[in-house]
Amino acid sequence: MPLNFEHLQKRVAEFNGIELSKEGFLEALHERLATTDIESVKQDAARFIFDQRDIEIWSNDYFLKLADMMVFKD
Repeated sequence: MPLNFEHLQKRVAEFNGIELSKEGFLEALHERLATTDIESVKQDAARFIFDQRDIEIWSNDYFLKLADMMVFKD
């Protein structure tokens, strides 16, 4: 499902008072995904995941690749 960036922009401005461009959003997303402690994320999510094998693939690189596949709504 494509991301409605216009809606995201409005909500970010409404709640944080920040003007956000697509480029700025993608840069911030990539920075966050590259530096997140994925093992900590796995530990936090594990209690909600029935089959723990489902999160074995999770890594910073995995989420960066997913972010690169993001599609924006026209």
